[in-house]
Amino acid sequence: MSRDEVKDKVFELLASELSKQPDDINEDMELLSLELDSFAVVELIFKLEEAFDIELEVNANDIGETVKTVGDVIEGVLKSSAAQTA
Repeated sequence: MSRDEVKDKVFELLASELSKQPDDINEDMELLSLELDSFAVVELIFKLEEAFDIELEVNANDIGETVKTVGDVIEGVLKSSAAQTA
């Protein structure tokens, strides 16, 4: 999957979770500014894992610390995808 395809899917999933349009999401957005509660973060992680058939090396406690932006989420998906296909 290309980076653009991953980005589009991440934007789609985030937009759905936030009741927004994918065009309202960008890579520089800080996840903490999106006001996702811990349940929504866990649900988002599960949706990402299911959508990309991967296991992410992240948990809800990482949001805002090691995973700060939407771009970090995209990079995490790409990294997990690459590791699982290697």
